[in-house]
Amino acid sequence: MNVFIGLFIILFITVSLILAYALICDYKRNQLLKLFKIIKDRASTRKSRENAANKAIKIMHGHKFLYPPSVISININENRDNPYLAFELLKAEIKHLLKSINSLHSQKTFLNAIPPENLVKNLEFITETNKILTNIDFAPIAIFEKVYLLSAAYRAVAKRYATLPDENNHSALNFMPLFEIIDKTPARTIKILPYLQIPA
Repeated sequence: MNVFIGLFIILFITVSLILAYALICDYKRNQLLKLFKIIKDRASTRKSRENAANKAIKIMHGHKFLYPPSVISININENRDNPYLAFELLKAEIKHLLKSINSLHSQKTFLNAIPPENLVKNLEFITETNKILTNIDFAPIAIFEKVYLLSAAYRAVAKRYATLPDENNHSALNFMPLFEIIDKTPARTIKILPYLQIPA
């Protein structure tokens, strides 16, 4: 009898944890969808779109355990709003990684592990990438070209961050994606974000 009670308790706890996790993921998904709506709304101010994108990226990076039941897929070829959504999210993700790289520069272990010439190169890289982020909004090119340019910048920043010594195991790349940005056509599918991840 005691064995059955024990099994029932274990089963109950397991089911409760699964349901709780599903509810948390659903809550985060609804949060993201609301933020995406703000970003895609042409009536939203530039600052509102940027703030919404930053919050979405923060939610993404805060999800570090277990894969979600479903991932929101943003295909830049699916409708006219998705390229604008991808554009803002990529900007926010690049800013997040640059901030993480900057924070490493204040770590003594990092400064001891990297040669001075490489430190200079990192600072130059950060400066150049920030210039792209500052000017990309006003560049006289189509939104798809802006997304492709930011996609290339994001890959470069992620690769640069992944090669830096980090006692925290490159925490900014350790998350379980709640959403993804893809470039999908009948001929091929290219994942834009997340591009590079390091297993936790």
